[in-house]
Amino acid sequence: KNRWVHRKKSFRELSLRCRVEVELTLTSFEARLIAERKGDVVLDTVIQTLKHPTPDYRFVDMNGIKIEDGKLIVYGGHVERSLFTCNIEALVS
Repeated sequence: KNRWVHRKKSFRELSLRCRVEVELTLTSFEARLIAERKGDVVLDTVIQTLKHPTPDYRFVDMNGIKIEDGKLIVYGGHVERSLFTCNIEALVS
């Protein structure tokens, strides 16, 4: 297994810490978004997956994590496109 934290971001005003963990094996690729608030996991979800990646496979780069218009957004690619979005209220209430 090959696993690493690809991106992480803290939002102190919300006591929220987010990270994108990536795992690559010979048979699969998976990126997960994990959000913690005050030490508790409030979100743990797969945001990108691929079965049987080829040796030259390049996943869509996650450029960052941000909060905008009341939403938690993981964005990436050559243009700043949304790869995952969720309502921030669900995570902090």
